[in-house]
Amino acid sequence: MTTRSTFAERYALAWLLAAVALGTYVWVGAVAQDRPQLDLMTDVDRAIAFMPWTVWIYLGLFIGIFHAGVFIVDSREHYMRMWLSLVLAGVVAYLFFYIVPATYPRPDVSGDGASMAFLRLVHRIDPPNNTFPSLHVAYMTLVALGIWRFDHRVGRLIIGLATLPSLTILTTKQHYLADLGGGVVLAVLCHWLCFLGSRRSEAQHDPHPGAALPPLE
Repeated sequence: MTTRSTFAERYALAWLLAAVALGTYVWVGAVAQDRPQLDLMTDVDRAIAFMPWTVWIYLGLFIGIFHAGVFIVDSREHYMRMWLSLVLAGVVAYLFFYIVPATYPRPDVSGDGASMAFLRLVHRIDPPNNTFPSLHVAYMTLVALGIWRFDHRVGRLIIGLATLPSLTILTTKQHYLADLGGGVVLAVLCHWLCFLGSRRSEAQHDPHPGAALPPLE
């Protein structure tokens, strides 16, 4: 029998994770900034145009997808599995940020306009040496996969939406192309590990017969 969680419980857990993750993210970036840094720049990275206005997608949809997981996944067990997958991804990424840090050369954001001002705020919070793998991509992918396993049709929509802010890590010049791929791989592995033995039917009644995912074994 599925045990439902309250919205307040889910939201509290989400914000606990967000607060601890952000604090740890900034701290790791600070302690690793003097370590030898990897250069993951490729010709493809150089060819991608800098589009400051995409910072609104970069953070706006990220926050939206974060909240979608809280609103949609109301099974306590399923939500906890999704929550733990985010914790695991964070731990693995922080180890990468410290052991093999990579720094992205930030573009000049001293221009006028709301987008430039927003990017300057992002740069003050986000260390330039926490790039590989991209936690921005990993977190969005994990929430999208968690929703997908919970409600197959809604999950496909969320996965589609998650591709937009994932691509904007490149157009805002926050990350390398390698960071994007690393974030996706990290998310898939963490999702697989945290949902081992689970069935989609544990989460919610199936509104779409035939859409259930098989157990992970």
